[in-house]
Amino acid sequence: MIAAAPPASSRTCLPPGPRPRPEALTSCPLCGGAVRPHARIDARRVDEVFLTEQLRALVPHFTFVRCVHCASLWADDARRAPGLLDALYTNLPPEYWGPLVATDAYFGWIESLLRRYARGPYVWDVGCGDGKLLSALSARWRCAGLEPGRSAVQRCREAGLDVRAGSATTAGLRECADAVLCFDVIEHVADPLGELAAMAGMLRPDGVLIVLTGDAAAWTARLAGPVWEYLHCAGHVSILSRPALVRCAASLGLVVEAAETVDHPYSKALAAWLPDVLRARWQRFRTGRYPRLRYCRDHQLLVARRAPAAETSS
Repeated sequence: MIAAAPPASSRTCLPPGPRPRPEALTSCPLCGGAVRPHARIDARRVDEVFLTEQLRALVPHFTFVRCVHCASLWADDARRAPGLLDALYTNLPPEYWGPLVATDAYFGWIESLLRRYARGPYVWDVGCGDGKLLSALSARWRCAGLEPGRSAVQRCREAGLDVRAGSATTAGLRECADAVLCFDVIEHVADPLGELAAMAGMLRPDGVLIVLTGDAAAWTARLAGPVWEYLHCAGHVSILSRPALVRCAASLGLVVEAAETVDHPYSKALAAWLPDVLRARWQRFRTGRYPRLRYCRDHQLLVARRAPAAETSS
């Protein structure tokens, strides 16, 4: 989900202390393919939800490389430093969650996905934020969530929701879910395969993993280039192509039932988006500024299932 920026005075601060800088990427973390420069965005010209001056000093430019084999995009800057993003998400202020945009239609779509694919009632939402989705799902589901943001976890618990602090990797849950939802999350982690593996481990036999994330290889994303809004979010560090995400699921022993291009709830109609992207690219050429373009046909939905018990035991 998308958030508008809270007042600068309330934005997240990183804990003090030196932070190691990661080595430059020389190959794709997923497939090992060669990488080439893709975009370098001046962070001073970006107005993004938790991009504090402290973080700008650590990351003066958002630098991305693209894998020449799988077409995934990777942040190649200090955002990949161990613990940096974890510290940001853990310390998000309560105001961060207020402006998150979601609609009844969006929640209804997710409900329809669960009714189509889930074969049991136990649903876990990984990266559940302040619990808006958990609250919107129907009573037929036994819902729980994982969320690294402490303020969000507190808000969820005050609302009576079953939410635990952490990520799929840190929680270490096993075979607890008939369906795991991962919506607008996997792009925020430096090790997407590791997080997906932890989510796959949460599935019961015949359980299903449902992922929504950006598609690095979408033609609209390629056309937008460095003005693609997805590259202007400080937390977006791992942007997989659809073939790469499918291969991740298959490598974890999951059977892919759906892999398709979808619109994000924040998306704009194509006819209105095309003039916007042309104006944005011209503005970048003339002024060096990077306007935020709303998404358009640049997300992907993955549905992948663990084998049923009989197949698992065999």
